[in-house]
Amino acid sequence: MADSQEFIVYVNGEMVPESKAMISALDRGYRWGDAVYDTERTFGGKVFRLDAHLDRLYRSLNYTRINPGLTWEEMEKVTLDVVDANKHLLDQYGDFNVHQVVSRGNLNQEFHAGPNVSVYARPNPFKQFAKQYIQGVRAATSATRRTPPESLSPKAKIANKMNHFVSDFEAKQADPEMWVLMLDLNGNVTEGMGSNFMFVKDGRLKVPNRRHVLPGITMDTIMGYADNMGIPWDEADYTPHDVYMADEAFFCTSTACIIPAKSLNGHTIGDGKVPGPMSNGFLAAFSEAAGFDVVEQAISFLTPEEKREFEAGR
Repeated sequence: MADSQEFIVYVNGEMVPESKAMISALDRGYRWGDAVYDTERTFGGKVFRLDAHLDRLYRSLNYTRINPGLTWEEMEKVTLDVVDANKHLLDQYGDFNVHQVVSRGNLNQEFHAGPNVSVYARPNPFKQFAKQYIQGVRAATSATRRTPPESLSPKAKIANKMNHFVSDFEAKQADPEMWVLMLDLNGNVTEGMGSNFMFVKDGRLKVPNRRHVLPGITMDTIMGYADNMGIPWDEADYTPHDVYMADEAFFCTSTACIIPAKSLNGHTIGDGKVPGPMSNGFLAAFSEAAGFDVVEQAISFLTPEEKREFEAGR
């Protein structure tokens, strides 16, 4: 019998308690990173833009020649079943992050033939996001560059993220709270460790060249919001200098929507006040889609003392 506080996980056709969710040590994803994945979040227990995430997941599977053994519709049902199986934890955690992970399978197919497929939910780290909404994050570039599309297409969401991890470790050497902003081989800005990056200049939204980044569902959502709001946007190669001259900047990710960036490499962006006006407009659009204020949801998980501390550290 599973503990009532334990998450339920889908693994290879079975719903099991998280403590029993096992994949073989001979899994190719574990051995070589031979796997793909996707991640979305819930708003009020409902998965946001699941269709777009599954479309990307199946593009990644097609690119890597992995057969998941499940149709798109079956993966959708499994995902919704996992959320439903864990809905009793929503009051405690507020909302979930939901993950699909598909590896090519085991090195030895004798005990389990075919791919390994798992779908699981985890609590959204609202306290962490609340601090970042209030204070913004400091960003830094690193020596390690984003894998170029000539080596591996960034359009596929590959489970092996060592390139991103090493870059992130470099950025965090001097400051463990630093967010990395990766550059391409030519020194142009690309993306964060698990997020896209965008900035604002003279009322125009600036989008880094998507040839060099994972096209995020949240990035796509924001560009759609910009179109609806009549905000012009440009896509081009941008250097850190362009970000230094920006009026505001932010990272965007499915789990947090928007995380404002206060500085890059110690250079304050704009007036340093976060979130900036355009970021606030996009956050309001996410709140409208969610049916509640997404920033206030995160802040509600803070104690009064934590909120005062974060406000004082602005």
